[in-house]
Amino acid sequence: MGAHEKIIVYFDGTCPLCRREIDFYRDCRGSESIDWVDASQASPEQLGPDLNKEKAMSRFHVRDKEGELYSGGAGFTELWQSLYGFRLLSAFFRLPVICILFEWFYLFSLKVRPRLKMYFEERK
Repeated sequence: MGAHEKIIVYFDGTCPLCRREIDFYRDCRGSESIDWVDASQASPEQLGPDLNKEKAMSRFHVRDKEGELYSGGAGFTELWQSLYGFRLLSAFFRLPVICILFEWFYLFSLKVRPRLKMYFEERK
């Protein structure tokens, strides 16, 4: 998918937990430099040739300005790099050992996400 003016964040708009988190990031300074794409409603063109809807809905994805796709913990570090107040956090989580631990934590969160999703749906 070539170069872009903005990074692109793909998120699961059907997940109350995910929407809450994305709403938080959208309120942060720097969020205007990000395109936010709800993967549950995105067209194949919006996702790009290397990201289908199933893949986009299963993990958090971010496409950088050069078109490279990041997912999971690496996706969050890309997002944080674009938000003021999160850049140090991004740099910390890019450290090799921390990056690996962060990805493990992210994988664990995917396993509990269905339970968390139910919790947030009940609290509507």
